[in-house]
Amino acid sequence: VFEVLRSTGGAWSAVSGLPNPGADNLLQGVSCSGSTCVAVGYAAQPTGQTANVVLVSDTAGATWTQESVPQPGVSNNWLSGVSCGSPTSCVAVGYATDPGGINLAEALVTTDGGAHWTAASVPHPGAATNGETLQGVSCVGAQCVAVGQYASQNWTEQNEVLVSTNGGYTWTLQSAPQPAGAYADQMLTAVTCSAAGCVAVGQVSGWSGQQPEVLYGIG
Repeated sequence: VFEVLRSTGGAWSAVSGLPNPGADNLLQGVSCSGSTCVAVGYAAQPTGQTANVVLVSDTAGATWTQESVPQPGVSNNWLSGVSCGSPTSCVAVGYATDPGGINLAEALVTTDGGAHWTAASVPHPGAATNGETLQGVSCVGAQCVAVGQYASQNWTEQNEVLVSTNGGYTWTLQSAPQPAGAYADQMLTAVTCSAAGCVAVGQVSGWSGQQPEVLYGIG
């Protein structure tokens, strides 16, 4: 069952009357701009597969409705992050399973405050032979950055960074550095952007175990 907590500057309260679209539901990301809020996640289906879920509020989180969204994957679809660059424009990211059973990055875009969503064109790293997922996204106006990880042929996970200059409709892969001391898995889980630049955080496996990582980009 979904859970939403809301505060207007004081104590927090649970929001009631939320949609319940599946037997196992999870919201993983939320973003507000003005009184428009968008929350994203997944809902388990009777088949055992998962479907993208988007909840939208035009009352600053007091009430929510579930919107119809694309399901690009042939089986599983899963949204993990969302960012609203304005009250009308938002981008949600996650993964969708292709016909070969590989999880690939997905991005959904809205320009009318969440009422209608479109699946964006997302490029995939050539080395992502064993799947990828996007976990976080941040938009400042029409400039968006999405982060996550992909799995190469030997199942080693690598950082993935995507950049969009048109509100999430098209994306370009950017090179992400390998932190010092990394020898195995790397993954980025969240990103935030401002006019000064972007900061992405995650985890890297080094000789001393799993350690936090921070990447910083300007422009």
